[in-house]
Amino acid sequence: MKGTIKNILIGSYNCSLYLPPKYYSKKENYDVIYINGDFLSTESLENLECLFESQCKGFIILGIMSDNWNKDFTPWPSKKSLKNLKISQGML
Repeated sequence: MKGTIKNILIGSYNCSLYLPPKYYSKKENYDVIYINGDFLSTESLENLECLFESQCKGFIILGIMSDNWNKDFTPWPSKKSLKNLKISQGML
């Protein structure tokens, strides 16, 4: 993997921040993709990096973990959409 992953704390949320390979050397603006409820896997990011040169511009990814997905990531109080769903780390 040519880019970098940093584990950071934003408020009370553990997050993974992926910065593309040329982030520090180029003065560019990058799009940001937010992933709710997952950490970033090196294998998936390596596959994405292959596309940066040929098919798309690099981008930043922020993976945000939560202890209570339904409470933190739904816009209003609601019942659970999926019962007993367990998201494992590194799914992306």
